[in-house]
Amino acid sequence: MKIKRALAFSLAVFVSFPSLSPSLAMGLAEERQLGRRASAAVERQYRACEDPALEEYLNSLARKLTTALG
Repeated sequence: MKIKRALAFSLAVFVSFPSLSPSLAMGLAEERQLGRRASAAVERQYRACEDPALEEYLNSLARKLTTALG
């Protein structure tokens, strides 16, 4: 259940960024730093799942989302 909450929160944050005005938007370096911090926080909180089939499914889903978002 915690993973669903974390995913929902992450999605809400991700979806809200395009609506920000350019003056409030982050630069690429800031986004990378935020991503590293978020990744480290998630890795501390949850154990990693090493399942090649699941990893391929999630990568496929990410590619589809990236393509759809442009």
